[in-house]
Amino acid sequence: MFCILTCLFVVSAMMPNYLTDYLKLDVQQMGFVMSAIGLGGFTVQLILPALSDFLGRKVVLLLSFVGTGAFLYLLIGNGPEPVTLFAFLFMTTFFNFSLTVGALTNEAVPAHLASTAIGVVVGIGEIFGGGVAPSLAGLIAKTTVSNTPYTLPWQG
Repeated sequence: MFCILTCLFVVSAMMPNYLTDYLKLDVQQMGFVMSAIGLGGFTVQLILPALSDFLGRKVVLLLSFVGTGAFLYLLIGNGPEPVTLFAFLFMTTFFNFSLTVGALTNEAVPAHLASTAIGVVVGIGEIFGGGVAPSLAGLIAKTTVSNTPYTLPWQG
């Protein structure tokens, strides 16, 4: 959950500045590219839950991590091409799928501990992935090159 939320929040928070300041896209192009976050997140909710029921939670979660990492890597290395950026950002958020975390946690513990276990996993993920990681990425962006914060999800 920490890795998933780190990727989601760092990319969502830092991407507009990266696109306009570092890649020099105009505001309309930046808006087009940013729309990939919502579209990718929406599309994944329709497909991966069914795959996780069919293939298994662990397999889908592993594929999600690998897919997110691969497309984030391609996104970082891409130039100022809005359509390609959109495609890579769409695929990054498509594979950045967190719904399996609750189900996987629920299946890994006895039934009487399920709600506590899910709460701990989600709570720690939210605190560090949603709070600490974006702050750390902002500090990194302030002191280094503009695209450096996008390496943070790799390190999470």
